[in-house]
Amino acid sequence: MNDLAADAFHTNATLFPTGAVVVKHKTIHRYFDKDGMHFPKPDLGVGGMVKRPPGYDPRHGDWEYFYFEAANKIESGPIASCVQCHESAKNKDYVFGTWSKGDGH
Repeated sequence: MNDLAADAFHTNATLFPTGAVVVKHKTIHRYFDKDGMHFPKPDLGVGGMVKRPPGYDPRHGDWEYFYFEAANKIESGPIASCVQCHESAKNKDYVFGTWSKGDGH
């Protein structure tokens, strides 16, 4: 997170400021196959979100999402899977998660 996002996150803000940036190394540690067996899944890339000025996407908190597995193929905008997942954190301005280590900066 950049400082704007980290400050809002640490204070449990219900609204993040324009310019806040959150970036996450996407991993899923376990998937289930059709028989209910667990199996490891490799790293899935990098995802993130940038708080844009009011009016960018007001129905979804004015967040722009991005995702990539390779630098030459970056998806950005109101990515449907991101919007759908982050809807569950609407009361925290669509941001959820925990710090993995350190202070998060």
